[in-house]
Amino acid sequence: MRRERRGRAWRRLKQIIDTVLLAMLLSTAALWTVVVADEADEKWSENRAISDTRMLIDMSGSMRYNDPDNLRVPAVHMLIDLVPDGARAGVWTFAREVNMLVPGREVDDAWRELASREVRSIHSLGLFTDIEQVMRRSTWDWTRPDPAYKRTMILLTDGVIDISRDPEKNRLSRERVLKEILPRLKKADVAINTIALSNEADQSLLRQLSGASGGWYSKVDDVRQLERVFLRMYEEAVRPDTLPLRNNHFNVDRSVNEMTVLSFHANSTSPSTILAPNGEIVHWRDHPQNVRWHREEGYDLVTIKQPRSGNWEVVGEVDPDNRVTVVTDISLETSPVPKALLVGDHVDFHVRLTQEGRVIDSREFLAILDIKLIAGKNEKKWQQWDFKDDGRGADRVAGDGTFSLRVSKWPRTGVQDLTLVVDGITFRREKRYLAHVYDSPVSIAFKAKPGTKKEQYLLSVTPHPALVDLEKSPVVSAFISNRDSLRKKYKVAKSGDGVWSMVVAAAPEQGRRSLQVYVKGIRPDGRRISYRSKRIGFGKAIVRVKSGEKTAGADQATDTGVENGSAADASGSPNWIMVILQVLIVNGLLIGMAWFGYRKYVRSRRQAFAKLDGALSDDSDG
Repeated sequence: MRRERRGRAWRRLKQIIDTVLLAMLLSTAALWTVVVADEADEKWSENRAISDTRMLIDMSGSMRYNDPDNLRVPAVHMLIDLVPDGARAGVWTFAREVNMLVPGREVDDAWRELASREVRSIHSLGLFTDIEQVMRRSTWDWTRPDPAYKRTMILLTDGVIDISRDPEKNRLSRERVLKEILPRLKKADVAINTIALSNEADQSLLRQLSGASGGWYSKVDDVRQLERVFLRMYEEAVRPDTLPLRNNHFNVDRSVNEMTVLSFHANSTSPSTILAPNGEIVHWRDHPQNVRWHREEGYDLVTIKQPRSGNWEVVGEVDPDNRVTVVTDISLETSPVPKALLVGDHVDFHVRLTQEGRVIDSREFLAILDIKLIAGKNEKKWQQWDFKDDGRGADRVAGDGTFSLRVSKWPRTGVQDLTLVVDGITFRREKRYLAHVYDSPVSIAFKAKPGTKKEQYLLSVTPHPALVDLEKSPVVSAFISNRDSLRKKYKVAKSGDGVWSMVVAAAPEQGRRSLQVYVKGIRPDGRRISYRSKRIGFGKAIVRVKSGEKTAGADQATDTGVENGSAADASGSPNWIMVILQVLIVNGLLIGMAWFGYRKYVRSRRQAFAKLDGALSDDSDG
């Protein structure tokens, strides 16, 4: 009887535990479903959004020197022809005054005809450079996010904000751009792509605008490359599907409704022709009604509606920037790709194919797909990764038509091209992305100050706006240590536009010392960032000598650039005995804590069983 009652009590307790666990599981599953649904919707929303691109073109007088051949016109014209029907676009010019050259509205043949005519009036005769007003007037209606549109601004300038001969008015205008206009555009989900066309451009301002908004900054050293820079800006804004182009050959499948061929050439005496699958030759002077051909000195841009399926060839110069963009029933959709990355960032990529808006999940179709991500630069491949739809790693569900990839290690730092390649045997697609992989979130300079009686150094810390949100006031500190490992913390104050700095004195009696920079802040996407630099040695070492010998200070050696953070000691090799001892102590403490916790847990379980057993005994005695 006593054992039977004990069994009933255990079963009752087990039912209660199972009920609680089931409720927790159901609530967690419901929450997980909501989170996954929200994440899935947000992940693909950019692919369904209509691109809205607004181009802001500088026409100040300095352009006569930085763009003497007015190559801004063919560059803007190229983008006008590349933007697909149904998208939105507009062109504004600025100097002292702001002019809406081409109204921002839906792109169609009438809009292209108007834009092609108006962009010919771009000149270099303006006075001043009113960046503030052109940003305000061109984006007056961008006040809040709208998921139906993918908003992009392209700002081209060769100078600084210059609205008056009074420097204070120029400074206040620049401040309003950063403190009023930039936050508004960030809130409205606008990516600001900026182009500096000279060394005199306010590159700090342009970097902040692009970095803080998730846009792209480009410095053009050769104005003849401007058309290619605009091509990159177009691809960042619109994310078109393209066909792989190999030695100017490409294959058009039956799902393609329209294609646009961009072929670069050295000059106007290098004509391009296109060879169709049936042997027909398409020439810029003689082409069918379904062909629209725009020719500039540096490129040909050819749009063909309802092209034949089969193998095509561009008869002309082979160039890595030649492109074939397509409007097609089978679309390549991707999750957002970050433009700025740290070396240690883990990034999940997701890809799927849709047909007329529906995800293709046919097993037979998915089985033939080969999807890769290739990292490289100028046609040089550094590394490639394979996407999988197997429910492992970054891929959540096997066989659902979504292919995934997790990249945990980037092969190199710096600017690189990421190319997504999809091979389906009967059809092929590509998408291109630009990414800048940084080795640290800040740039550090530490140099001796010239012209001072005492030995002094200037420390300058410049956070990268694409990785550190400057509006959230990052905290920058410097730790200075002497040879006795005594450390002192100093706060590094903001001294200028996006720069934190401090002066460090190095008295001879202090000997050789080291400096280490710490940065804490928030990334533009909301993630926290904590960075510690390598140690930088400075000052002259004190050499201990015997009586009668001369004393000489060791030569000073100062690092002017700092890479990733490091725990190495400034004096060179670490003290391995101390390191091993510290590891043993820490491990011993962890093992002791684990053993103590386990004993406490066992003791509590025994007490609980004893109480239950006593309660059951009392019931049986009663």
